[in-house]
Amino acid sequence: MSVVQDLASRLAGGDEEAHRDLERLNSMTSAETKRLGLFLTGESATDYARPDGETTLSRDGRSIHKLGDAEWVSETSETTTRTTDSTRVAKYNVHSSADETFKFAGISLTKTRVWGDYVTGSGKVLKTTGKGSQVLHNYQPLTEISTFDYAPLLSGGKALFRAKISVRRGPAPWLGGSWSTKEGIQYFRANGPGIYAHGWM
Repeated sequence: MSVVQDLASRLAGGDEEAHRDLERLNSMTSAETKRLGLFLTGESATDYARPDGETTLSRDGRSIHKLGDAEWVSETSETTTRTTDSTRVAKYNVHSSADETFKFAGISLTKTRVWGDYVTGSGKVLKTTGKGSQVLHNYQPLTEISTFDYAPLLSGGKALFRAKISVRRGPAPWLGGSWSTKEGIQYFRANGPGIYAHGWM
């Protein structure tokens, strides 16, 4: 499927991000469209992996890293439900997630998520109850993305959730060459008040 078809499919499902991406795609200049096409076919020098030394901005609680047409966005979310145990001590069931999005020319091409469930109380993480990771979307035709979950780590009232993200990219058929694979650990750390660190290890 093309990027436009993928965005249309997401839009039909009520995805607000897809609506913004489609508007951006329709407003791109011919030069931007050409650079996007070169990236999608593996003919661009831009790499999916986030480089060191990029410009870092803070916007609406998100961490945004930019380098040329490429943009890497990190963001988190949490939902909390209060419970009590037999001693009437307040405890909280928490579901947290950390997303990593790669954009090119303002279009969201890939998005991965690491999530975790845990119980907090007295300002600490008391236990972990669930974990997982997923590829939310991938619209790069020559790219395959997979995830592998690691067991959560709990120490000193803090929890670490992480997953290995494997990105396999191939060249356009007319260019020849071989596929290449890069891997990174996407993670977040949480304590009683919530997530305090996230990104890549």
